[in-house]
Parts: sequence; C-alpha cells; structure tokens
Amino acid sequence: MTKDAIHSLSDEALVEAIVKTNDTLLFEVLYDRFATMVYNKCYGFANGVDEAKDLTQDVF
Repeated sequence: MTKDAIHSLSDEALVEAIVKTNDTLLFEVLYDRFATMVYNKCYGFANGVDEAKDLTQDVF
C-alpha cells in the first residue's frame, strides 16, 4: 500500500488494517492522527506535562 493510499484511509479502515497486518507504518499514521488530541485530553486530567505524556503513551 502506498503512503498516499494509507493517508487516505478512514480511521476505521486504518484500524482494521492495523489489526489485520500489525504494520508499524499504519500504526504510525494512526498515532500521528490522534496523539495531539489524546495528549490534550490527558493533560486535562493529569497533574503536569510528564504525567500527561505517560498517560498518552499508555493509551497507545
């Protein structure tokens, strides 16, 4: 699958492809799409930047 094809996948299709193939490139795309949003949400619950980073890592 080309990079353009990967980036054009819907979130659902991307997750399905990750489950089927366990491809780290696909997971990287998923991480890039959601890491900032997950971090910001974690930061709202956390007691600082380090804890927010740890929580974000735990999510992924």
